[in-house]
Amino acid sequence: MLEISHSDFGETPPNGNDNLRPAFAGTGLYRHVPARHVLAILSFLGCLNLFTLRVNLSVALVAMVNYTLVLNTSPSNDECGLQNSNGSQAQEAKDGEFNWDEQLQGHVLGSFFYGYCLTQVLGGWLAELVGGKRTFGFSVLVTSILTLVTPTAASLHVYALIVVRVLQGMAQGFAFPSIHSLWSKWAPVKERSRLVAFTYAGAQAGTVLAMPVTGVLCQHGFAGGWPSAFYVFGCLGIAWCVAWAVMVSDSPARHPHISSQERDYILKSVGCRETHLDNKKLKPPWGAVLSTPAVWAIVGAHIAYDWGGFTSITLLPQFMKQVLKFDIQENGGLSALPYVVLWLANIASGPIADGLRSRRYSTKVTRKIMNSIGLFVPAVLMLGVGYVGCDPVLAVTLLTLGVGMSGFTLSGFSVNHIDIAPRFAGILMGISNSFGTTTGFIGPLVVGVLTKDNPSMGQWRLFFFITSAIYACGGIVFLIFSEGEEVEWSKHSGNGSKSLRNGIDVIIPPPVIKECHIITEKKSSGINNELKYTKRHVPRPADTPTVNGYSVC
Repeated sequence: MLEISHSDFGETPPNGNDNLRPAFAGTGLYRHVPARHVLAILSFLGCLNLFTLRVNLSVALVAMVNYTLVLNTSPSNDECGLQNSNGSQAQEAKDGEFNWDEQLQGHVLGSFFYGYCLTQVLGGWLAELVGGKRTFGFSVLVTSILTLVTPTAASLHVYALIVVRVLQGMAQGFAFPSIHSLWSKWAPVKERSRLVAFTYAGAQAGTVLAMPVTGVLCQHGFAGGWPSAFYVFGCLGIAWCVAWAVMVSDSPARHPHISSQERDYILKSVGCRETHLDNKKLKPPWGAVLSTPAVWAIVGAHIAYDWGGFTSITLLPQFMKQVLKFDIQENGGLSALPYVVLWLANIASGPIADGLRSRRYSTKVTRKIMNSIGLFVPAVLMLGVGYVGCDPVLAVTLLTLGVGMSGFTLSGFSVNHIDIAPRFAGILMGISNSFGTTTGFIGPLVVGVLTKDNPSMGQWRLFFFITSAIYACGGIVFLIFSEGEEVEWSKHSGNGSKSLRNGIDVIIPPPVIKECHIITEKKSSGINNELKYTKRHVPRPADTPTVNGYSVC
């Protein structure tokens, strides 16, 4: 995944001369681990926390709802005639305390996304204005606190729970634009796919962790079972915030412990772009943005990916219970399986994409290949789910592979914002994520309407056909209209000079002095006028000004 070598610190010059030691080798942990790898690990854990806080309700809701009362008001679904692994119809999930029908459950599950889509663009703008570190940390902290009060809100009234979920969604809306903004400053061009993919793999790891653990806590946890799932994950989120506040900086130039070699290596690749220096630089040319086909290619792919991902996270536990008849503990484990594969695909996609780049595939071609794998393959597999009928093994297998393979889009559209507009990556992520997020509440409403009076395999089949079509449409749009290089309006927007690579604002101080030139001198020792030959380093300035004056001799 993230392997550490001397070149990660920028210590070894291209000519292979390893005798030049770093001017500042970093302090503490950063003497041994590159700062950008620390950022990747903490970002991974932050995404993990965000998704445990997001998805635990999907499983907990099965334990919260009194299905005995709910199902007595609607036709019994015995189409598949399936039983749980213990040989009897699942009863454990039928004795919750809340009498919420299918449509009301759809509103509860979708309410998070009502808030989530409202703050995406604002999150990207704020990340550029005050720094992604602050906005991402704020996102996790507020979501964690609201998770701790979720059981109390649910006990008060279903609408109190919905309000809490809307606020959680608004807080999490800052998260991914903030991460994109951070990596636009921290990720060297040739490592971009790998670092971004590793970070976002935390989201799938969080889903994998949250679903089975929530199932266990609902059956065996404290505070009455299901409330413990919210208390445990809420406390873990707050603990992560402390580490984030202490160990992360908004950019390499601001990091107090990074080695000078790693800092210069990153800045030579992406340029030095500081936040809150000039608000005029934060104003994107909206007309050009909204008229760029490549932006809408990202939006189309994002909608397709989110439809499959969000609806699966929120609705798979219901499908497992209503149609396949799994109990709460089995439900949590099986619902997590697709996200194990998704997590592995996320991890694999970065090195694969970087490998394609190293084999001289262009960024544009690389993004199209990875995105096509991540959307067209799931389209076929979801179509298959609709035809397998009541075979639980085959249904779970196809669902697992279908959702899982979409993880390859992390090196497709997900990182393409940084490719085409690095200066506005957070804002573009906010735009595409705003559109994609709407699927989070539309999906549960669609399923609520389809299954309200008949939660059968036949009704769910329609949902899987819709999902297949959306995957395919998103893949086609991205394949036709996507780009891989920085667009003109990103290069020339705002004030300031262009960066060495990406057309982003840079700060170029006077060149530093480097001890590079070794000469041999004759020197009299003063004793019998003996001559001694010594070698010494003669300082000379960098030949050409570069970022931070860094040049390799």
